[in-house]
Amino acid sequence: ERIEPVAIDFHERENRKLHHTDEFERKGVIARRGQVIKVTVTLDKPVRAQTDRLKLQFATGDKPQESKGTLLRINIGEKLEHDKWTAMQEVDSDGTRLTFFIQPAADAIVGEYSMFIETWFKTDEGKMKHHRHKCQEKVIILFNPWCPEDAVYMPDTRERNEYLMNDTGRIFVGQKKQIHARPWYFGQFDSVVLDAALYLLKRSYLGEQAHCNPTLVSRALSAMANSNDGDGGVLEGNWSGNYTGGRSPTQWNGSVAMLEQYMTSKRTVKFAQCWVFSGLITTLCRAIGIPSRSVTNFDSAHDTDFSMTIDQHVDMDGRPIKNMDDSVWNFHVWNEVWFRRPDLPSGNDGWQAIDATPQEASDKMMRCGPASLVAIKSGNVFLGYDAKFIFAEVNGDRVTWMVDEFDDMVPLGMSPSSVGCRISTKAIGSNDREDITHLYKHPEGSEAERDAVKRASTHSSRQNRLSSMYQLNEQHDVDFEFDGDMQPNGDITFKLRASSKTDEARTVDVSMYATAMYYTGVCGQELSNTTMCIELCPGEDRQKEWTREAKTYFNLLDEDATIGVYVMAKVQETGQVFTDRESFWVDKPDLDVSVQSDTLKVNRETKVKVRFLNPIDVTLTSIELTLDGPGLQRDIKVPIHRSIQPLQELVEEIPFTPKFPGKREIMVSLRSKQLSGLHGSVAVEIRE
Repeated sequence: ERIEPVAIDFHERENRKLHHTDEFERKGVIARRGQVIKVTVTLDKPVRAQTDRLKLQFATGDKPQESKGTLLRINIGEKLEHDKWTAMQEVDSDGTRLTFFIQPAADAIVGEYSMFIETWFKTDEGKMKHHRHKCQEKVIILFNPWCPEDAVYMPDTRERNEYLMNDTGRIFVGQKKQIHARPWYFGQFDSVVLDAALYLLKRSYLGEQAHCNPTLVSRALSAMANSNDGDGGVLEGNWSGNYTGGRSPTQWNGSVAMLEQYMTSKRTVKFAQCWVFSGLITTLCRAIGIPSRSVTNFDSAHDTDFSMTIDQHVDMDGRPIKNMDDSVWNFHVWNEVWFRRPDLPSGNDGWQAIDATPQEASDKMMRCGPASLVAIKSGNVFLGYDAKFIFAEVNGDRVTWMVDEFDDMVPLGMSPSSVGCRISTKAIGSNDREDITHLYKHPEGSEAERDAVKRASTHSSRQNRLSSMYQLNEQHDVDFEFDGDMQPNGDITFKLRASSKTDEARTVDVSMYATAMYYTGVCGQELSNTTMCIELCPGEDRQKEWTREAKTYFNLLDEDATIGVYVMAKVQETGQVFTDRESFWVDKPDLDVSVQSDTLKVNRETKVKVRFLNPIDVTLTSIELTLDGPGLQRDIKVPIHRSIQPLQELVEEIPFTPKFPGKREIMVSLRSKQLSGLHGSVAVEIRE
């Protein structure tokens, strides 16, 4: 007579607490691989030890197969092991309640499983038959940074709390002299996020059997975060300044709102730029159990031809030539993920760089990484994946070329230290900036750093030409230094200093061009051009200054509010040429955000107050505030139907209703036609 399960208790609360998954809003069994899951089964009659047997099955994917590792038949044993799925059982005194202790392998496939209970019994004729019972409850298995046998194991508790469990953070933007911390709501425990992450993995090019491998999973997610491959990815990138039909990237405060929109429509969400892609990747990786963080590289190079150099082109007057350059972004945000790399030589475990922003194809798809930071730092760019591209972003040498009257390109000089600086991520346990440049490169100009560059250059697409560039060391007897400052009101002062090192007079022809610029380094509208001649006496130091007032240029800028200034100085007597480029970005003040009380109640409306003083000497129009944060109503938008004059204050109260309890952070952003990317936040406690 067969036996059948009549009740199954997954001990959801107990298991989720032990597996560190109790913060997920999604209901159901969410467990981590390599760790015991407790399940109690009540049978309709006692188990007969001599004749009855129970087996467990777990199945994942569309067509589960034992040969693919997507169908697992688990015999009940006497001990648990990490290298395969195992289970033990306890039987109560009357034989009808069995408690199973199931341990998924530490390298189990990550995803959603169906669980089956097979009951084997002996018929009256003495034959063995079985009944297969499918459990209604699904079991989700995640990566496990707490398990030493898991490839994503992260031993430090503080690091796990930050890079896996923290659902808010900071993403750094701006430029190297004006770094701004942008609050971001990762929201990896939100009800929609885990389903979205598993859906994207299922929709990706990666077969289910590869979902056990964090290297391949993170690479697939870097492709699915963007939509460039026609694969139905989450976000569409847009750097045009025209965001009709979607949302400006500066209006996103977090990842949850975009994933809700994506999962509702199953259509790509518009629009994103690098920090949005990075925020999304941090969310997705943390949700499935891969430690992750957003990382910002300032003066970040984009090497379009894998030459390992960053090529800038100017005409004979020093004016930048559009559509020829490798761009140098004021900042670029990507991600790091933490796991072991058994596919690489020993020593390359730990942080790996991945990038979801669509820049260059990798194996015919818009994805990047994971690349070992150890490999990048040492110049071992032949190690997969895409270490060559990321190396150039942080440590490529910038070469300036002049197109002469015969359309020949003449190398003017090489700057070995002008890209990749102040590489930043959020510090553990605070909202401060942590500088991690040392993880990507040796000290600038050191022998180890130059050796890494030369080692990497052996894999350049222009290897033969590079050898002559590294010997480029033109003779010069005038030192130049170009710099500038942007005032809080938007006025800019440029400074060019020329220092003669010779006992002869020198005549210097100077040309300078100011252009509107996207943060990606792409030039927009030319704002001004200036030429002059500087006469230097022997050994003389001279400095020239120029000023541009905000009101003369601000309305011509993109919402990035960035100006690029190019300067060329030619010494008539020697032919020495100096070129440089500086970018200037408005130092955007934080919004002042407060609430009526630090302690709020679930489902009770309250108000958040936003204050902002317009610092620039330009009137702000078409203003919109956006509010977001964990435990809140989603993504509240508030249009402001008035302009803000220079030095005028905006004060606005926004009603909202908290939905979930806990310590939370309310985030507010402000966008206007003239200025965007303004943010503020306030920490609150929401009680039942």
